Amino acid sequence: MKSYIDDFKDYWFNGYNPRIGKDIATARPNPPIGHRHTHLKPSIFPLSTKPAVHKKSTKAYWNRWLTNRLISPPTSDRCLFYMVSNSRIAYVFHYQSEKSHQFMESIKFKEIVYKMETLAFQYNIDLMGFDDQQNLFSNQWLITT
Repeated sequence: MKSYIDDFKDYWFNGYNPRIGKDIATARPNPPIGHRHTHLKPSIFPLSTKPAVHKKSTKAYWNRWLTNRLISPPTSDRCLFYMVSNSRIAYVFHYQSEKSHQFMESIKFKEIVYKMETLAFQYNIDLMGFDDQQNLFSNQWLITT
């Protein structure tokens, strides 16, 4: 888990990390404001011959993306969930090592999201709206070297 957090920090400040794939606003439940998740590169890939395996979650696709970042980022069923504030502070609150998309449909996940939203409200954290999230990795936010 710690290595994924370190990878996420690198990604968050620089806009890229080879172990962080697609980053998207989370649509479940009801999409909560400021809530996102990143797809993480699995340590063991699912067999690409299984019909349920999406082509963008295969080892071949992840490797192709490493050399051609013009293609859309890869996905997986391993995710880090986070909330982002208006000042672009990320609050990572959950790691799901497998079946992340199925987990997002669960009562437990909804309870976690509700707790995070409640904490944000209690601490006066203004969460970033969906429209503003479209510019999360613009030059104004990234560290340039």
